[in-house]
Amino acid sequence: MAIGDFQAVQRAFTAGLRTPGMSATPGGVTPRQMDIYAGLVDRNLDALLRGAFPLLHAVLPPSRWIFCIRRFLSDYRAQTPVFPRLPLEFLNFLSHHPALELPGFARELAHYEWLEVEVAFHPAEVSDEVVDAQADPFRHRPIANPLARLVRYAYPVHELDAFNPTVAPAPTAFVIYRALDDRVSRLMLTPVTARLLELIQKNTAGQSGERLLLQLAIEMAHPSPSTLCAQGQRILAMLSSHAVLLGARLNARDEPPSAARETRLG
Repeated sequence: MAIGDFQAVQRAFTAGLRTPGMSATPGGVTPRQMDIYAGLVDRNLDALLRGAFPLLHAVLPPSRWIFCIRRFLSDYRAQTPVFPRLPLEFLNFLSHHPALELPGFARELAHYEWLEVEVAFHPAEVSDEVVDAQADPFRHRPIANPLARLVRYAYPVHELDAFNPTVAPAPTAFVIYRALDDRVSRLMLTPVTARLLELIQKNTAGQSGERLLLQLAIEMAHPSPSTLCAQGQRILAMLSSHAVLLGARLNARDEPPSAARETRLG
């Protein structure tokens, strides 16, 4: 068989897998054989995505879940040939296909479930981050856990389960992170704490926690920046106790930490 003919057979075969019964069966393949292959593809994809999004699968009506799987297979063109990465492609599919008629919380729930997997299996290690063991995150540059993911959702998706399959809209902020013992945890955040953590994660200028809190006070038009700074010190301590912050690093204008004081976490 010529290369061109073989590629034509491949395209016809994969089209039959994507849209069973709607595409012409390639020559030499019987309808029964196509049904067997299409069933294998459906079951494998369904098993993979159920494993990646167990809560989403549990709260959606079975017919809606199957509909999403079929539309994903027929309409979406994945950007990776690696099978274990398909859950991220499915998340992208859900995020950009409003015609799926999903509950309002469904896409945020899928994103939440994906983040837990992403944080758990990320190749980075929390212990790779170097901090000063004695530096105060208020006076110096606070260092966030590199495996901390700050999220803000319109729905409290963390409250969903098979026994509570729906939730009302309620703005929610939390951080999902991998702690020093490698466990994935979640910490609920107030809007102020969430914004402070966001400033810390984006702190490329190396500003101290105090300066970031003063910036936050300006954003909020807070009537007493000193009061906010005092509250912020407690927030920094709380984030540190949960390993969302790993410590601090002396600012560039400060004396660099000695070899005895600089430690690697772990």
